Amino acid sequence: MNILLADDHTLFRDSLNIVLKMTFPGSNVTAVGNWQEARCSAAAEYFDLLLVDLVMPGASEGQWEPELSGLMAVSHGAICVISASDNRAHIRTAFQLGVSGYVCKTFSLEQMQKALRMISSGANYLPEQLFRNSPEVAKLPNETGKKVTWRQREVLELLAAGDCNKNIARKLKLSESTIKRHAYNLYRTLGAKNRTDAIRIGRQQGLLSY
Repeated sequence: MNILLADDHTLFRDSLNIVLKMTFPGSNVTAVGNWQEARCSAAAEYFDLLLVDLVMPGASEGQWEPELSGLMAVSHGAICVISASDNRAHIRTAFQLGVSGYVCKTFSLEQMQKALRMISSGANYLPEQLFRNSPEVAKLPNETGKKVTWRQREVLELLAAGDCNKNIARKLKLSESTIKRHAYNLYRTLGAKNRTDAIRIGRQQGLLSY
């Protein structure tokens, strides 16, 4: 497994590198310390899993959203945010941009390994305790990745309307690779074999407005 680890704190990077080697024996980990290095590395090489902190050098006045979007546009593997922030707005925005998981740096080793294994297997990961008893939880994927996210539902609506991935990307102002990732996760969540099957299941489950 090829992994990109982007965090500007050397001690944390070194510690997480050890965790990654324990969790995925034989994996190759590339460590970088800012958004530009992360983007350049992702554009130059295929990574199965990308782990990124939100607050790193390169984001203008802490505006990490454009940086994360830029990384999504050039990467092909699953992206997981690893952050000290448990701010719900940050978590929501990260998932809307297309990440596969959100992990807090306060997690135990067991929690961290569980999350990383789930994400690497293609599932979404959101720790339930961050959204327990919150109405927002219904709009985000749960630990098992079984909920259809708000963004996936948008993609489903456009798929049902007959749009191709390129047109969906243009309408939602996302990269085509991000749309493909959303569609892939949508199919897995619905248990659909293809686009037609996803639309059929979406209508059965009341996910489509028409």
